[in-house]
Amino acid sequence: KDNVHYFMGSVMNSADLRRIRIGEASACFIMVNKLTPQPDEADSKNILRALAIRNRYQELPICVQLIRPENKPHLESALGIDEVVFTHELKYEVLARGCLCPGSITLLINLMRSDDLEEQVKLVRGNLGRLPSWMKEYIHGQCQDVYPIVFTRQFEGMSFGEFALTAFDKFGVICFAVKVETLSQEEILKNRLRHWQQQRTSIHVTLGSKAYESGIRLNPVNYGLKEGDLAFEIGRA
Repeated sequence: KDNVHYFMGSVMNSADLRRIRIGEASACFIMVNKLTPQPDEADSKNILRALAIRNRYQELPICVQLIRPENKPHLESALGIDEVVFTHELKYEVLARGCLCPGSITLLINLMRSDDLEEQVKLVRGNLGRLPSWMKEYIHGQCQDVYPIVFTRQFEGMSFGEFALTAFDKFGVICFAVKVETLSQEEILKNRLRHWQQQRTSIHVTLGSKAYESGIRLNPVNYGLKEGDLAFEIGRA
């Protein structure tokens, strides 16, 4: 709670922007009221807020949330925004994936939020053993959540597979992905050239550069961990 502070003001006011020290921020997120009865008006206000911030801070990464996808051209024609998120578009995409893969919506929701259902069931039913096996598995999964962890220097050189096995044996958590710092296009080309000079084969060039081009890698067993790498794990909430 000490890391979250609330300020009242307006991004249209330069004094308010200086008061929250937005110039020192790593990124700016402009959220929208998803329950508003006037979505076009809410989108227009967010676009104006993004304009006000961009005009004063050219290098600050800005992520804007809008309701209607058809309002995106108004934002793109005015300025370059790093990321635009649409609540309706995201919702429809999740629903479409649920039609292609039944159960995926439940999986996503359970990973984003968790409840201690085991304790609730014990209070109501008295014993989990009386429940069907599928319900016990669902309750167990509902109690899990996704957590990010940052590797320190003591894990330098350890493979992802070794760390995942140790984490599961000692703490019962499942480490399933790691975020790798993506290199610039120039660095990627230098890396490909270096591999080509060393291996003299295009196959090794392709395989050698993939680790640097991907941002998040799922279960990279042989990947050597480095200080500052970000991993994702599933564990009890």
